[in-house]
Amino acid sequence: MAVEPNLAGPIVAVDFDGTVVQHRYPELGDDIAYAVDGLNMLHECGCRLVLWTMRDGVQLQDAINWYARNGVPLWAHNTNPEQRHWTSSPKAYAQLYIDDAALGCPLIRPPDGSRPYVDWRSVMQQAHIWLSACTDANAFVVRQYRERLATISRGQAPRALSKRAVQPAVPPATKKPRNKRRDT
Repeated sequence: MAVEPNLAGPIVAVDFDGTVVQHRYPELGDDIAYAVDGLNMLHECGCRLVLWTMRDGVQLQDAINWYARNGVPLWAHNTNPEQRHWTSSPKAYAQLYIDDAALGCPLIRPPDGSRPYVDWRSVMQQAHIWLSACTDANAFVVRQYRERLATISRGQAPRALSKRAVQPAVPPATKKPRNKRRDT
């Protein structure tokens, strides 16, 4: 698995079945609308994505391959590589968990009565609010996230976030006040 080294942004643990694909375990379910867009937007905002799933063996590799096929970079799977330095707990530490089984996670309930799955349009809106308050997120990219989210909300195709380097804000040069009174 290719992982993204040297990232320092917030860690987001993402479940697989019912979260990025519909429930069909052990097979892969259909992709959930906007999941790839949402995951890529989180990554582009500096988040480190951890695949957090009960899948193992061949089924885990299928999930990892799904991420690769969809161009979504993973930082890790089922673990936080940094936590081994401060705990031996098997639970992957993250600042945000996206999981169809999580209390409060917005879900789509299919009319055919099949299991509900994550509503990524709503998750992306909630993630924007979370990112806006997150000190690790790049402010410029968060603004772009908001603009991209608005495009998706209008039903238009999403565009990639800008890759330009963010320059620190520099206040405009201050002009010296002119003396309006002239002594004659």
